[in-house]
Amino acid sequence: MIFNQRVIVVVLCFFCVLAASENMLLYAMGDNKPCHNVYIDPADDAWMYSNLGNCYNVRFRYNDAELMFRRAIEIKPEDEGNYDGLAHSLIHQKKYKEVFQIIESARKVIPNSPVPYEKLGYFYTVVLKNHVAAEKFYKRAVILDAYNPRRYTDLVECYLRQEKYQKAGQAYAKAIKLNPENGSLLIGLGHCYINQHKYKEAEKLFLKAIVLMPDELDSYVAFGSLYSAQKKYLEAEKMYKLALRIDPKNKHVYNALGSIYSDQNNYPQAIAAFEKSLQLDPGLADTYFYLAGVYQTKEEYPKALELYQKSLQLNPDSADAYSNLGNLYYIQGDYDKAISYLQQYLKFNPASADTYSVLGEIYNKKGDPSKATTCFEKSIQLNPQEVSAYFALADIYSKKGDYPQAIVYFDKVIKLQPASADTYSALGSIYYLQNNYPQAIAAFEKSLQLNPDSADAYSNLGNLYYIQGDYDKAISYLQQYLKFNPASADTYSVLGEIYNKKGDKEKLRMQIKKLKELGKDALARELEVCFEE
Repeated sequence: MIFNQRVIVVVLCFFCVLAASENMLLYAMGDNKPCHNVYIDPADDAWMYSNLGNCYNVRFRYNDAELMFRRAIEIKPEDEGNYDGLAHSLIHQKKYKEVFQIIESARKVIPNSPVPYEKLGYFYTVVLKNHVAAEKFYKRAVILDAYNPRRYTDLVECYLRQEKYQKAGQAYAKAIKLNPENGSLLIGLGHCYINQHKYKEAEKLFLKAIVLMPDELDSYVAFGSLYSAQKKYLEAEKMYKLALRIDPKNKHVYNALGSIYSDQNNYPQAIAAFEKSLQLDPGLADTYFYLAGVYQTKEEYPKALELYQKSLQLNPDSADAYSNLGNLYYIQGDYDKAISYLQQYLKFNPASADTYSVLGEIYNKKGDPSKATTCFEKSIQLNPQEVSAYFALADIYSKKGDYPQAIVYFDKVIKLQPASADTYSALGSIYYLQNNYPQAIAAFEKSLQLNPDSADAYSNLGNLYYIQGDYDKAISYLQQYLKFNPASADTYSVLGEIYNKKGDKEKLRMQIKKLKELGKDALARELEVCFEE
């Protein structure tokens, strides 16, 4: 979320008030430090504890907040806000069992309150990542508090995490119906339309928002996002720069600029924008991640590795950082580190077929076909359309000499990619190794049909027809091969043998001459023996 200067000022003032409030509340509850004379009505004890709990939550002192909210609930158990604050503090302390206990207590004490259900929805969304369960709780909160726009925006967050943009848009629309003058809601719905590629609908909403909030940074950032999504980078850049006029020190806008420069391969400006963001806030994990991506694209891998590591230090839960580090170490040949990071990534995304495929490739390169096979099979289990895994398994079985099993996997690749010339070529090689020459010829000819520039297919067909005694076809294919590789001594040698078998001594002499020109005297002498026979 991007904040403008006005919001920042309000937040700063809020922290000042919190600091003053905390001092007053501590004194009222018996703190030894004297402060201003404050009259506190004993009937307001619950209020004091509750507000002090809020102070501690805002200051990330969750243990202290927990104590305050528990005391407030003892005094005033019917106040739903105390349960909300206590659940918040418990979640951040990872006291998950106690979260359920306090929510259950709230449901019994205040059965018609939406707060317990909202908190359960938040818990299932953020902590357990169980968005289906979260959606049920959020919908229950909506039923109990149907005229509160916030209930619908809670649902929006749940839908967005599932990439259900249409449903998120519907929830936004209901919130807007309750609060039609809220520009932020209009912008939120507009972003849902962007994700559905409904750019005209998004533009209409952003125009309404900018009328309602002409001096708000978010209005211009929204248009920047809209133009960026349509690859209208000049217009996007103008909007982001207008946003910076409102808030020249907004780190998020610099990140957005960096992204559009990166998309245009304008790496110097992208780097400058991301580095400006980091000057404003050196603790932004995402910015290090974006900057690392630029250096990765530039193939400056050591710098990219350094920045991904920094991103991971700041946010150890960045799944994509683990994935990118794993892939970079793979590229650099550090297979053990690659495996370590990719395995960490799988803890976040255990159903990533692509990651298992990459792990399979790494184990293959490490000379461990057993682990490679396990990874490729897991990849196929997760995604039966994972072509690269089938191809890799076929190659593994081929190298083991298990040609029938290799053919099974190549056939599966062909079913998924019937126009793959490489697959037919590999299949032809397997049939050749089995001495199944008719099938090998059929596979190589299909490969050539799909890719007429496949030099190897011409060479393989030439050799196969030679083996089968069809000398004219062998000569034709080998001559085609020489157009791609005119310095292929082996091919001239084979042609010499064919011409000898055909009794064409003149053309045999031509092959010997060509071999001598290439400096292949040993091969030339082997053919010269033919004249002595």
